[in-house]
Amino acid sequence: MNRSEQSEAQRLYTRMFTEHVAVQLLIDPETGAILDANPSAVRFYGYPREELCGMRIQQINTLDEPQVRAEMARARAEQRRYFRFQHRLCGGEVRDVEVYSGPLELAGRQYLHSIIHDITDTRRYQRRLEVFHDLFRSLPVGIYRNTPGPSGRFLEVNPAMVELFEAESEAQLLATPVAALYRDPERRAEISALIEREGSVSWAELQARTLRGRPLWLRLSVRRVEDEHGRTVFDGMVEDISAHVRLQGERDRLLEAINEGVCGLDDAGRFTFLNPAARQLLGFASEEAALGREAHALTHHSRPDGTPYPLEECPIFRVLRSGEPLEAWQDYFWRTDGRGFDVLVYAAPLRDVEGGITGIVLSFQDISRRRRIERERDQMLEILDHHPHLIQRFLPDTTLLYANRMVAELFGIPPPQMDGRRWIEWLGPEAREQLEAFLCRFTRAAPVGTVQLAVLAATGEQRRVQWTCQAFFDEDGLISHFQAVGIDITEQVAAERARAQADRDRRTFLAAVSHDLRTPLNAIYGFTDLLQATELTPQQREYLGLCRSASEKLLALIDTLLDLSRMESGRLTLHDEPFELAEVVERQVAVLRAVAEEAGLRLTVREAPGTPQWVRGDATRFGQVVHNLISNAIQFTEHGEVVLEVAPEGSGWLYVAVHDTGVGIAPEDREHIFKAFAQGNPSFRRQPGNGLGLRICQELVRLMGGRLEMTSELGKGSTFYFTARLPRVEPPQAAFEATPEPHRTTHLRVLVAEDDPTNALLIQAQLELAGVTPTLVEDGRQAVDAWQEQDWDLVLMDVQMPEVDGPDAVRTIRAREAERGRARTLIIALSAHAVDQVREECLEAGCDEYLTKPVDRQRLAALLAGIAGRD
Repeated sequence: MNRSEQSEAQRLYTRMFTEHVAVQLLIDPETGAILDANPSAVRFYGYPREELCGMRIQQINTLDEPQVRAEMARARAEQRRYFRFQHRLCGGEVRDVEVYSGPLELAGRQYLHSIIHDITDTRRYQRRLEVFHDLFRSLPVGIYRNTPGPSGRFLEVNPAMVELFEAESEAQLLATPVAALYRDPERRAEISALIEREGSVSWAELQARTLRGRPLWLRLSVRRVEDEHGRTVFDGMVEDISAHVRLQGERDRLLEAINEGVCGLDDAGRFTFLNPAARQLLGFASEEAALGREAHALTHHSRPDGTPYPLEECPIFRVLRSGEPLEAWQDYFWRTDGRGFDVLVYAAPLRDVEGGITGIVLSFQDISRRRRIERERDQMLEILDHHPHLIQRFLPDTTLLYANRMVAELFGIPPPQMDGRRWIEWLGPEAREQLEAFLCRFTRAAPVGTVQLAVLAATGEQRRVQWTCQAFFDEDGLISHFQAVGIDITEQVAAERARAQADRDRRTFLAAVSHDLRTPLNAIYGFTDLLQATELTPQQREYLGLCRSASEKLLALIDTLLDLSRMESGRLTLHDEPFELAEVVERQVAVLRAVAEEAGLRLTVREAPGTPQWVRGDATRFGQVVHNLISNAIQFTEHGEVVLEVAPEGSGWLYVAVHDTGVGIAPEDREHIFKAFAQGNPSFRRQPGNGLGLRICQELVRLMGGRLEMTSELGKGSTFYFTARLPRVEPPQAAFEATPEPHRTTHLRVLVAEDDPTNALLIQAQLELAGVTPTLVEDGRQAVDAWQEQDWDLVLMDVQMPEVDGPDAVRTIRAREAERGRARTLIIALSAHAVDQVREECLEAGCDEYLTKPVDRQRLAALLAGIAGRD
């Protein structure tokens, strides 16, 4: 190159150095002295040009001097051309920079030529973006986007979705039609129609299947949106998924360095030079392949959608016309192989000595990845912000890293003001202590937990929020941050409390009603029973029989209503003890045989061979079902017979059926027959009923493990049948081998605690009729005092008494027995209460048995005889 060419090249470089928008420095490679700085450098560093050119690069670079000298040596030797440093500005601010540096010879002197780009904002943006990506990756719920329609498929799914549907890979799930995951096509059609009509759906429940065919239930929320191309898509969230969320691809590529291309264009827009990064980004095999060719026609000819990009609309071409630089312009370039990519462009005009524009210096960065991340981030933030739950990410001290719109609305704080705030400060004292204790419980072995906190909302309301938190740990095993999803359960908690209170009120009411009804009924039933044991005229005996029958019906109605209440509240339970099957069946048949004969019917029992003698179950409830079914059959049978059939049904099961030759049940009545208060055909029934028997029988059979069913033919009769889980057992050893003679009970010492005078008189009469002269006291305190004075063979203890009630008196007696080493006294509770909780309370207090009033005289006599027999 001759001197004239060298001079022109030096002049061209000087203009490029002075007029380029990028920060540029000329540095002495030996000392680090800044020999020249372009205007962009003066603006960036904030020093006057004279002061800046009098400084050394060591005063700007935050590395120590030996490190700076070592890096300058590497640049001078062209061992490295690209660096990342931190530079200190005039005001003391430190900025992250990318430096492209290499040797340069001008006028025979060696320099280091450095091009500096401020990447502080880019680094901050990357860190912010990492937060969003980590947030999406760690969400314990499935989030997705799919196309609508019968052939719709997933466009985006998070890893929780892949785990939920047991896909071998995300690609497998993406390749699966959405419709294939639904078990009920009609339900999918309903949800799709709702989305089309309303634009969204919340909390839709449906049945789905995984790719392995395993069925599962899902709750999902979906919203119809348009993507960046204007196409309709569905954004959705699947609840109750706790898998870690993973985004597509390797996210650590976000940390890769951003390469920047630099090239020159003449006044016709033709390439004059390209640096290696520009050649690589644009796909040129060499610089010669591009020189002299029109840049717009090669790399800027079309918009991203493929439509032509006219040269007169090109912002880079306008720099040639206007002379105004182009800074941080986002555009789209095309490679020579036809692929396009997003770019961030800087362009500045080149001028001759007269100020005429001779060309352009162009620098650009490939931001395709950043644009893609921006779109993904926008999609994620849009999904999270429209999520109906509270979602937040915070440090161990509760400093918020992210909170969605629902959190901001709950606390009444604008979203921009939430980042960096400690959300524990918005809680009351009690909730603060609860949250602090909760956050201390997380470990690597137990990284997930749930807590309910009382939160004062911005509206002034006290809200109850259930938070599901997941802790994330660093390499040292310390918690780095938490991810939490909150659900406002205020209404749910209030409803549960109301239901619990209503259930308590109902139990209290039923207990009171049962007690108040059974107390006078006890007197009626008991005294009627006593009178029947005396000499009576036939008419008197008939009248007393009617009284006793009416008492039994009233007692049965009370027990039926109590059973219905227990059934509706889920407290109807069965006892599990051995009983003699034939004895229970015969007892029920014996009671009803006289009723059948009076109606002119035959009542027979057919017991199949192999029917067990003793079984394990609830004898009372089994007998109740048999009694009700036979009684119903008698009521609706005018002629013929009623047959009870009992047979073994496999191992541990029993088949029971009641056949009748009655009026039958019309088809339209069969679906209502098992409902509470449902009545059979009123055209023929001997006595009115309450319509509760079959409903209670159905529930009792269900508790026995079976199902009550029926067949019927109008005018010919019906069959009600069921199977029950009643395992065969060996007969237990009898407690008493023989019943002693009645006169042997006269020596028994019986203490009766009863506050009601009528009931006291009744029990006294019943005991005296059995040959026992009892001692009567009026409350629990007197009962304890009487017990202390002597030994008793039997204590009959009323439950509800003044001063000290029955259970408390029994507890005192049992405690003193233990203290004094006294033999255990047989104590039986007597109560008008027929609810399980009173029975359980008495047995827990120490009672040996619990009898409900009215007490059957024969049962009482048998009990006394048994006690005498033990003596």
